[in-house]
Amino acid sequence: MPNHENDDSFEPAIFERVAKIAPLKVLMFFVILSISILFAVLLFVFTKTDPAMRLGGQHFPKLFFLSSVLLIACSYLLEQAKKAFYTDNHARLQNMYLLTLVFSIGFCIAQVFGWQQLWETGIGLRGERSGAALYIISGLHVLHLLGGMVFLFVALFRIAGLGGDPVKALVHFSDPMQRLRVEMLVRYWHFLDILWLILFFYFLWFFL
Repeated sequence: MPNHENDDSFEPAIFERVAKIAPLKVLMFFVILSISILFAVLLFVFTKTDPAMRLGGQHFPKLFFLSSVLLIACSYLLEQAKKAFYTDNHARLQNMYLLTLVFSIGFCIAQVFGWQQLWETGIGLRGERSGAALYIISGLHVLHLLGGMVFLFVALFRIAGLGGDPVKALVHFSDPMQRLRVEMLVRYWHFLDILWLILFFYFLWFFL
């Protein structure tokens, strides 16, 4: 058995995990910054297509209102999930994750039918730069949400077997890396929520 008593390079696994927290927080910051810059550029391009002239007076998709409510609900549910993690409440954490996943799927479905409503009003991808930009920008937001849903599914998978094993649950809820993952997931979701609301009201402005 190796002796680590005099090995200065040895660190318990828990300290190694703590040491990784700061870089992951920096990574999350740059991910959010990069996405923000991307959408800022896309909105600038969208503005250059003269959307007020091309979209003004058209019917704004009603399902975009529904999708906005669903995404706000997701942020609320994940806040509840974070509180459940802090209080070691496995059952509530799992339920909040599941509900968030269901509402996120609902958001994506509402977006698809919202695009269908756009199409039915004559706003398509071809021959209409403002309409095409609207599809592309809202579609990219959905893609980023799908990425978040993958991480949400992984989080659900991690806690799936904790309910029947108190030892595993104790290790999971006391692990600073797991705590960071929950916080990053919630932060990313709040960011996507705020981003969509900015897009929503920006698009709506040109339809009025």
